[in-house]
This record gives sequence, C-alpha cells and structure tokens, in this order.
Amino acid sequence: MSPGLGGWSGNTPEERENGWKFMFSALKAGYRLIDTAYHYGTETTTAVAIKKSGIPREEIWITTKLHHQHTPWVEKYFQQSLDNLDTDYVDLYLLHWPMTSKFVEDDPEPLDEQGNVLLDDTRTFNETWADMEKIYESGRAKAIGVSNFSVKNLEKLLETAKVVPAVNQVE
Repeated sequence: MSPGLGGWSGNTPEERENGWKFMFSALKAGYRLIDTAYHYGTETTTAVAIKKSGIPREEIWITTKLHHQHTPWVEKYFQQSLDNLDTDYVDLYLLHWPMTSKFVEDDPEPLDEQGNVLLDDTRTFNETWADMEKIYESGRAKAIGVSNFSVKNLEKLLETAKVVPAVNQVE
C-alpha cells in the first residue's frame, strides 16, 4: 500500500504553477497516487511532477475529475485532462459533482449576481454518466466513479448505469 496525495494546491496562479514541487516531493518520498481535477488547475503541474520524478507512469495511480460543468462536452473535457496530464489514460475518472452548471464557453464557473454557480437542469448526471461509460469502455479510464454524491443521487444514477461507479469520493 502507498499513500496518496490530493492535488489541489491553492487558488492563485502562482500556487497552482508551483504545485509540482509538493507533488514531486511526495513522489520521491514514495507516494504513488495523485488525485487531481480539471477544476483544481493542477493537471499540468501533475504532469511536470511525474516527468521530473523519473518514475514510470504505470507505477503512479492518477485520479482526475470531470469539471462540474458536465455538459454534452464530456469527451472534450476528458481529452483536455489527458492532454494536461500528458498521458493517454487515467486510472480513475470521477464525475466531480452531481450538479450541472450552465455552459459558458470561456467561463469554467459561471456565477449569478449573488456569486452562486449558475445551474443547468436540462441535463442529468445520468446522461453525463453514459458519456463517461463510453470513455471507460474505450480503455482510456481504467475505472470511473463519482464524487460528492448522496445516497439518493447514487440510487438515481444506478437506475440507468451500465457500469457501477467504482467509488464515491466524498469530503
């Protein structure tokens, strides 16, 4: 067994750019699991840390997450994550949140006047899960799962899921 490292490294661009340093140190200390996410802005720094470590990719477990803006562009976001991570597969791909935010091309987190995330109720997480199942079936995600789902959300997802989520990661 090996310890895992959460890949969130702060809110500022400088903190995110320097995230590779703590990831690199963790890898050198024996960590072999990195949990990151598109939304954290640390996928590229994860790739830098892995490359600088010299540890073969197949010896490191990478978990990343579909940004909560899971619109019909699931494949696009997944490919962006693969590109950011400089890999052709991830070990675990998670649906980050059960909610769907409105899609705004150049705004990853559109907010209303009060600072709340603008939600879109026209697409369900069941539809998004079906898109994630295609990614799993392609072999580019060795496992798929969910994050921050309640029991009620999981029951709803299982009504249509062909692939049972491997995990439900909750904070």
